[in-house]
Amino acid sequence: MSPRPKTVKLKGLEDLIHVLSVAQMPLLHHVAVDSRHVYFVPVGMIGDVEIVYYVESHYPLQKRFILYNTFTGEVRLSDYATSDSRIMVVPIVEVERHNLFQEKIFFNDDKKSKKKKERQKEEQGSLAMVLGKARR
Repeated sequence: MSPRPKTVKLKGLEDLIHVLSVAQMPLLHHVAVDSRHVYFVPVGMIGDVEIVYYVESHYPLQKRFILYNTFTGEVRLSDYATSDSRIMVVPIVEVERHNLFQEKIFFNDDKKSKKKKERQKEEQGSLAMVLGKARR
């Protein structure tokens, strides 16, 4: 069994485009998970360790290609590819099913963060109670 991939959640689509601009095969994968749309790029590393860069959105991208102008940095969506040599064309692939990894990896970090914040609030509340009793 291969190890669980490491995930890197990026702030926005432009950041994902920067990852794609150095990828050997610029290809953006799209999968719907629950009510979210996840766009990801799996990047092979040394051995079996894999990194998955991704962004998530509540709304799907409405076009089939991302066109990235490597000279100006402009990013736009299109239904058509172009042969302009200044433009990196990134196809958006609609993933129906895969066995690369479990899709829950995209959301485990969110759950851990929420639990950690809840724990911190509880600890702060307990500390405040202890300090309040000590002051009496």
